[in-house]
Amino acid sequence: MKTLCAAIACTCLLIPVAAQAQPAPPAYGQPQQGYAQPQQQPAYGQQPQGYGQQPQGYGQQPQGQQAGYGYQQPYAAPTDPTWSLGLKAGVLVPGSVYVKELDRNLDTSMGPLALASIDGIVAPKLSLGAFLLHARPSLDVGGDDLSTAITTLGATIKARFGDPQAIQFRPGIAFGYQLIDLTEGDDDFDVIKGFDIGGLFEVSIPTGSSLRVPIELGFISQPVGGNDQTDVTFSPIFYLAAGVEFGG
Repeated sequence: MKTLCAAIACTCLLIPVAAQAQPAPPAYGQPQQGYAQPQQQPAYGQQPQGYGQQPQGYGQQPQGQQAGYGYQQPYAAPTDPTWSLGLKAGVLVPGSVYVKELDRNLDTSMGPLALASIDGIVAPKLSLGAFLLHARPSLDVGGDDLSTAITTLGATIKARFGDPQAIQFRPGIAFGYQLIDLTEGDDDFDVIKGFDIGGLFEVSIPTGSSLRVPIELGFISQPVGGNDQTDVTFSPIFYLAAGVEFGG
């Protein structure tokens, strides 16, 4: 009996001590000990700090390295040319030449023609240039066809319509110093010297970055000219030529 009473007394003494050792529950709204402090939520309508910002260097191509897969170099628009050089070949169609001493017209037959030109583009729709033309028609004199050489050196003024990187249309006028030489026949007949007034219409078709194909329809004439023996003039004689053109 004494032993039972002693055990009950010890139990009563241990209960208050255990109650003091247990921590008190946290107040309402205070975090539990042993747990991480929860992150504070942003106010309504505000984005978290750093939201929408790209990391440093994002989207930049590393220096000194080749472009990676999918990377495209910036597009560079082609520049418009500032000059052009053309070489053409064609034919001079039949025409007639007036010889004052004979007081009649002499017919010319079709002959080959070569034409070289260089143009400087001084404005988006205007160019100034120089040309050299050489043609070899024959001249009908008294039933005989005499080989004739026509050489013209002069200047051109051309308008330029259309995109410089696409098809262009170029009407123009030409002025030149003209020589006509009978390469066979009377050796005493001097070279004919005259003034050329011409016109042209050129269509230029692009085929590459700097290469084009020009097609030209034009004419030469000689309102004034001759030699010590006679005056020689002629109205427009047309030609058709095509070739290649370089520009830069």
